[in-house]
Amino acid sequence: MVKKVLVYNVSRFLTHFNERGFKLIVLRGYEGLPDNYGGDLDIEVPAFQYHYFVKELINFSKQEGLRLFKYVWRPHVSSFKFYRVVNGALERFILDVTFRGGMWYGFQYLSNEELFLKARDRGKYLIPDPLHELCLKIFTNMLIGSSPPTKYLDELSSRLPLLRREFLDFVRSRFPGFCEEELYKALVERDVDRLKHFIPKLKLALIKRGLRKQPFRSLKWMFGTIFAELYFYLQKNGLKIVLFSKDASVYAYEDKLDGLKRMIGHVWKKIIFVRPDEAMGDPLSGFRWIFEMFRDRLIVTFIADRFGATRQELSGETYIEGEPAYVVLILYKELEKRNKLRYQNFLYRTLLWRFTYSDIYGKWLED
Repeated sequence: MVKKVLVYNVSRFLTHFNERGFKLIVLRGYEGLPDNYGGDLDIEVPAFQYHYFVKELINFSKQEGLRLFKYVWRPHVSSFKFYRVVNGALERFILDVTFRGGMWYGFQYLSNEELFLKARDRGKYLIPDPLHELCLKIFTNMLIGSSPPTKYLDELSSRLPLLRREFLDFVRSRFPGFCEEELYKALVERDVDRLKHFIPKLKLALIKRGLRKQPFRSLKWMFGTIFAELYFYLQKNGLKIVLFSKDASVYAYEDKLDGLKRMIGHVWKKIIFVRPDEAMGDPLSGFRWIFEMFRDRLIVTFIADRFGATRQELSGETYIEGEPAYVVLILYKELEKRNKLRYQNFLYRTLLWRFTYSDIYGKWLED
């Protein structure tokens, strides 16, 4: 039984691809490599190498004994989620790969070519130009996440003043008509409320620029992103589980639940902890949880003896007993099993899956 969850050490990953001539930019979190990179490894590959990279990634993961338990494709990023068990430890490797630079719904503000043109060499991999690194941290959060870059504000307030002129020029050219000075001040002053106010204006400015400069490409990528989002959510990737333990101390306290959430990693869009009385409420609550599962949520209900509840009171759920690390392993295996069942469906395999997923899962599940 697994006792702990670790982040996969990417030393062999970086060496493997460097020796085979692949150029990889580690977009963020490179300071702690190879085993401390924030849980997800975000990389940029050259556009012409992308398909070769994915094929080699499948070969590498099999050599390493990494099991693919979830894959998500969108035009701007492909997310590979792997796990393996080594010496009683569960190792998690979540890899986000892009070859289109900085983009939101098909509208690009930083190209793949620009990133590689100014990237800096770190031996086995590259890191972004300082301005590009900060811009990706800012606009990935504000455009894709629709929220201020809160976790980077301390870093931005100290590093951005050193690149003030370059940053203003960048915003002026990529988001025409936007008040770049106001954005700069809000970031340096860590003004979250003003940053929230800027988000819709940034999106509108980027859309206008994309439709003016490259309308056909922008619209093609936009509709591709919308299709990918709909396709992903209609698969109902969420899960509802019940954690049952005779020892209430395992999960009863909020810090334990937070620890479990950190162990799981960025696998679902959101993890929702539900009290037993909420889970066993009126019939309408069942529709709510189904809706949340379509929104890629993991819904967790904890039952302990102190609640006076038994397993039978929540029928039809996935029950898991054990330590948190073991719970995470079962969740990963549950997703892996679901993918295999889907692939066995002829219609799903030959029609729906083929649009984006067949090349990835096909090589895994047909072995």
